[in-house]
Amino acid sequence: MTIGKNFSINWPHQLKIGDNVRIGIGMSLVIDGIWSDIGFISIENQVEIKDYVKLIKKSDSKCVIGQTSFIGDNVNISIASDLIIERDCLIASGVRISDTNHLYGKDIENRKCATINAFINIKAGTWIGLNACILSGVIISENSVIAAGSVVNKDIPEWEIWGGIPAKYLKRIQ
Repeated sequence: MTIGKNFSINWPHQLKIGDNVRIGIGMSLVIDGIWSDIGFISIENQVEIKDYVKLIKKSDSKCVIGQTSFIGDNVNISIASDLIIERDCLIASGVRISDTNHLYGKDIENRKCATINAFINIKAGTWIGLNACILSGVIISENSVIAAGSVVNKDIPEWEIWGGIPAKYLKRIQ
């Protein structure tokens, strides 16, 4: 295992790291909330996480980064529910992943708006392009590709390329 300078985590008992993991400089793991033995972060074997990645999770949520996956520079992950990134995924620099959505309406005060949290699953072999945004409740199926700068707000079938804001079907991978 290799960990770069300025790595920080506030609740190390929730972190499990596999073999041959490489973590770049300035990675921050922030676990927010009350003390909990329910939640965890699992970084499986041969994962590479580049520089200045930030992962914020609620104390009782679960986050799994599957074996041989790659996470690029300046990725920001914020989870209050659960996130599973399966094996062999490539997540490019600047990607944002958030499982929280806010309710908004005339009867809801802006500063007191309610939130809805929903599980995100990024399945095996998926590629997510530069600066894409993955929103709550999404399942990205096996071997799919998300184009750079896309906003994914719905489930993506396997072996397809999606892109745009919001992401739309572009073509089937042959």
